[in-house]
Amino acid sequence: LHMNADESSIQVDESAVMALSTPAGERRAAGAEEEEAPATEAADGRPAGLLALDGINSSLARLTARPDLSGSSEVLALAASHSYARYDLPLALAYCHLLERSDPYCQTAAYVHISALASLGYKRPLFQLAHSLVDAGPKSARAWYAVGSYYYACGRYDLAQRHYCRAARLDPRSAECWI
Repeated sequence: LHMNADESSIQVDESAVMALSTPAGERRAAGAEEEEAPATEAADGRPAGLLALDGINSSLARLTARPDLSGSSEVLALAASHSYARYDLPLALAYCHLLERSDPYCQTAAYVHISALASLGYKRPLFQLAHSLVDAGPKSARAWYAVGSYYYACGRYDLAQRHYCRAARLDPRSAECWI
């Protein structure tokens, strides 16, 4: 993920994204005996919650490794959401850019894209995205969420709150808008 000096565009290296998305821990060699682990921790001493996370990471890595699914909008959106949930914001943003490049009309990870831009402080791309979303749909909660996120990234919390409230009024079921 490379940001230009003027912050107007972001470049994504697809091979680097796929390399970053593989699980950090290596699995045991195929054929190695698996030990029975207690329900609260694994054989290597890790908590059971981390085992579930490792399972999600390995499943996602297998999906992104398959050539027929690696460019799928659903897989890219799932990978972006998962990366954002793990607070790996640069990777989440990279997945969002890959998703935008492969399927510009897929809005599955739009809130993740907006939130990652705001969290990373990329104000100019966030402004451009918010502006295009408001132009495309002025009655869209997602558009006003993007405007609120831009103001939040700029430190204008009063204006951010106003736009988040507007987004929540437009779509009361959108959990992202209720900040």
